[in-house]
Amino acid sequence: MRIYRRDAISNASLLSRIKIMSYSKIRLIFRIIFISLFFLLLLFVFYRNLNPLGLSRVYNYSFSPKINHFINPLLPKERVSQYYFSQTGDWYQTLKGPLVYFSLYPVSPKQQVKITVKYKSEVPEIIFGKVTSAGEELEFRASPFYHSFIQNLTWDYVEENGVYLYQKEKHFTSVQDYLSHYPKNQKNVVYFFADGRMQDSLSLNRLDNPEQEIDYLVTTCKKSAVTNDGWLETSLSFNLNDALILRQSTRFVFGIPFFENYAASSDLSAPEVAITNIQVVVDEPPLAFLAKLKQALKNRP
Repeated sequence: MRIYRRDAISNASLLSRIKIMSYSKIRLIFRIIFISLFFLLLLFVFYRNLNPLGLSRVYNYSFSPKINHFINPLLPKERVSQYYFSQTGDWYQTLKGPLVYFSLYPVSPKQQVKITVKYKSEVPEIIFGKVTSAGEELEFRASPFYHSFIQNLTWDYVEENGVYLYQKEKHFTSVQDYLSHYPKNQKNVVYFFADGRMQDSLSLNRLDNPEQEIDYLVTTCKKSAVTNDGWLETSLSFNLNDALILRQSTRFVFGIPFFENYAASSDLSAPEVAITNIQVVVDEPPLAFLAKLKQALKNRP
């Protein structure tokens, strides 16, 4: 009997030690998992906010009710329609006001963004820009985004550093050639924005038949590409170093000149602007020491 009790005590002690060792291993495993998850979270936050390698990031807003965590919805709500679903399978919204904006978050002044918008327009002109200050009214640095005359123009053109020269009859091989031999005896139109304001020597919008009345058009407004499903697509690039950034958020604005003329119309089929996708590509320089390391590796023989 004593031998049996001694064996029983030994077995119980062994089982107790095994349990203690098992609990210790389980606690160790959970501790390793917890620490690993913690460091993975820190790494995610580090790359999300600092982007030390300066990699491009691509974000898409497809105008569905789904939430996007970088591109915020169009605002104010009273100036945009509800979400519609087209026959081609695209979600979209229409603009119902002269100024409609969306926000990007989070951003920093060091970043550069390329914004591509997929849209359809029944209005003759759309402008687009970044907000630079916010007082009683939004102030934004506008750029030509769409003009129906330019979109439908069939003239030859040359491009130089983002400036387009359209010619009824081709005489110049570059924008610089045109400026050096400016044709004073011809009708010239300049259509672009400087410091957020329209600069035009002869107003494009006031001409009854521009294609017949002018000979040359200089503009920063390029034609939109036409997608396979019939939408238009335009891309514009912006540095954020002079954008208004509040709490890591900045705004971009769509503007429809003379919108009040359309709003005052009693016609139920008033012209619309429909937007089905906004894509934002974000670039920023890598951290200084990583940039130097990358350059050193690139220059290595």
